[in-house]
This record gives sequence, C-alpha cells and structure tokens, in this order.
Amino acid sequence: MKTKEERTAYLKKWEADNPGKRAAYQRKYYAENPEKRAAYGKKYHAENPEKRAAINKKWNANNREKKAGYTKKARENLSVSYVSNSFAARKNSPYTAKELRQFPDIIETLRLIMKIKRLCIIKNKENENS
Repeated sequence: MKTKEERTAYLKKWEADNPGKRAAYQRKYYAENPEKRAAYGKKYHAENPEKRAAINKKWNANNREKKAGYTKKARENLSVSYVSNSFAARKNSPYTAKELRQFPDIIETLRLIMKIKRLCIIKNKENENS
C-alpha cells in the first residue's frame, strides 16, 4: 500500500498531465453536488475580493457587448439590482445598494416610481409628435 504522500504526489502528477480529464471529472462532480459548488464559490468570493474584481474587470473589458446586453435587460425590466444601484448612486441617498436590497417594499416602491416617470416621458413625447 502506498503512503498518503506517494498517493498525493501521483494524483498531482496525473492532474498536471491530464488537465482535460480533470476538468471533466470536476464538472461531473459539481453537477451532481451543486450545493458544494455554491459553498466553494461563496468561500472564494469572501476570501479573494481583489482577484474577483480583477477577473470581473478583465471579463467586462473583453465582453462589452454581453455586458451591454445584461445591463440593458436589467434596465428594461427594472431588476432589483438596477433599481437599488440607481437609487444608491444618488448624491443624497442615505442607503447603499446592499442595504436597500434588504427592504423589498422600498425596492418595489422605487420601481413603481421609475415606471411612472417612464410613462410620463413616453406620453410627453407622444403629445409633442401629435
């Protein structure tokens, strides 16, 4: 029987020699255990904020069209993140976006206000064109 160190060394060598197979095994494992993948993701995000920010910045720079599509969809549908971020960005807002997301009633009220403002703008444009 091999010792634990020998087994570990063998596995590390195999992983280095077979990155495609290793990735396939990981995808299969995490597909069968989504809660473990979620726990790992939460732990990684909490421990590596600088790395996450760098990865997000790089992705955003390389995928401008996709990012524009996501933000356009969020803006059109008045998603929770869009509404909370837009309100928190105001100069005199007493709350951050994260704090606002804890109050769904406030988010819903802000969403209704934004819908009403949009309708007013549309009606004014229609009246100007008539």
